[in-house]
Amino acid sequence: MQPWASNVRAVKFNRIEERTKTLDLLYKLHATNSDINWSEFGVFLPQYDLQLKWQDRLSKFKAKKEQIARFLGEPAVDQLIIYAEQALKSMQPVKNKKPTILHGDVVHHNFLMTEKGKVYLIDFDLAAVGHAEDEIIMWMHRVLPHVDYNLPKLLEEQPLLQGFPKEHLLAIRYPNELLREWLYVDVIATQRKAAFVEELVAFTKVALSSWPKLWYDSGSVK
Repeated sequence: MQPWASNVRAVKFNRIEERTKTLDLLYKLHATNSDINWSEFGVFLPQYDLQLKWQDRLSKFKAKKEQIARFLGEPAVDQLIIYAEQALKSMQPVKNKKPTILHGDVVHHNFLMTEKGKVYLIDFDLAAVGHAEDEIIMWMHRVLPHVDYNLPKLLEEQPLLQGFPKEHLLAIRYPNELLREWLYVDVIATQRKAAFVEELVAFTKVALSSWPKLWYDSGSVK
């Protein structure tokens, strides 16, 4: 609940207009680096290293492989690990770009929409200094399940993405949402865990069936 805003709700990434508004807001946030040298705020804001973050997440996932395999099955777990490892190898670091402020958690409920359609971005507790491209990739990861993992469709739908560096689209291949959610299983209360896992297994199967095409699309965008 935000006491300064009434009659608001979390945005819905399954709606084109709401995806568009959240992406536009992120681009405006990142564009503040034209007026503010965010690198000078290193005392207050951590440096955001997406590849390092994902390497750490994969290590934690591997450490829980046996537990996760009991729910998901070992073949699917191995498949996720292979995709993650190969994606990390293909990732291209952002070079020669001025760092900016990143929100750090672009989940749908951190975007609030008013009755008049205005969108606010809240909860900057994970804010960091880094490259805008990394946060846009994180936004794409959140949105792709709502467009059936159809990357070309998403790129065509969102004009702001049409100038996105093609080499950085390779980061889409990392199954970030899946690894994060499976690591989250441990903290779910026992009474909710069975239902959560059931939904997550179904979600994972759909995602894995879509990953070969997503992998191809991320490297073939012209």
